[in-house]
Amino acid sequence: MCAVCGPREGAGFEPVKATATYKGKQYFFCSVECKVEFLKDPDAFLITDEGKPAPDFRLKTFDGRAVSLDDYRGKVVLLDFWATFCPPCVAALPELQALHAKHGARGFSVVGVTVDDRAALVQKATGRAKVTYPILQATPEVWNAYKVNALPALILVGRDGRIIKRYGGEADKQAMLAEIERAISTP
Repeated sequence: MCAVCGPREGAGFEPVKATATYKGKQYFFCSVECKVEFLKDPDAFLITDEGKPAPDFRLKTFDGRAVSLDDYRGKVVLLDFWATFCPPCVAALPELQALHAKHGARGFSVVGVTVDDRAALVQKATGRAKVTYPILQATPEVWNAYKVNALPALILVGRDGRIIKRYGGEADKQAMLAEIERAISTP
């Protein structure tokens, strides 16, 4: 997703025509013009929602069950925005399942939110990883509400329903695990 069009217009996936690195992270653009605009003021396009209420949603699982973020009130939730066409996303599924299993009894849950609309591909990927947490089918409204502009995107939500931290695909795993542990340990 273009790092300019995605957050601004809610644009979906587009062919990559330019890239840029900022603070050690690579960003993708649908045009050279978007890259130039980004480089004028990168921080204007980088989202920090820490401390803000996580947007509620009501999405369906592939078997038609409705799930809401509000269903998890009082728990720590790691929202995993992913897709089967994103190799790092698929590679992370077993690790996320292990986190879900390890900390579930302590009030923690992973919730997958996929942009895929082909149930067979999602079931194949999640089946291989033995995923037991819910996998929800994203809508453009939810995608835009969470300002997801690259995959994978992980958003940690505290027991109070507020966003604790956002993580991208190259997140520091040890720092993320420490933040999850802190959130779980906080009543």
